[in-house]
Amino acid sequence: MQVEIAAILASLDVSETGRVVEIDGADAFPAARPPEADLYLLNSVLQSCDDEAARAILKQCRTAMPDGARLVIIERLMPERAMDDPAAIMLDLHLMTIYGGRARTKAEMKALLADAGFASSKKTPTHSGLSIIEAVPT
Repeated sequence: MQVEIAAILASLDVSETGRVVEIDGADAFPAARPPEADLYLLNSVLQSCDDEAARAILKQCRTAMPDGARLVIIERLMPERAMDDPAAIMLDLHLMTIYGGRARTKAEMKALLADAGFASSKKTPTHSGLSIIEAVPT
């Protein structure tokens, strides 16, 4: 976990950010609207959900977001060719079996974000294998 935190902090610019709301798995129910903030952080939340539930969580975030706010999703993305990252394959199998969720490719994440009213603005890989996906409301 320390490696992940260090990799995230080294890659994520929050210098101009005021209030941050972290939405974890326990808070990420579609019926719960998050409070207003400058940055919404979803750390390994969407991968534990199927597309319908993930889309509902994203739409709740979008509804709560004021102008200028941004969304940051931290997850391991599947490569376009699954064999390029065997660890991602194991994660994907684990997510499907345990949670009914899945690891998504960059293209699948972009489509999911678009369906919820976001445009993906930046994707930053970290040394730990996680990606930081930043999105803004459209």
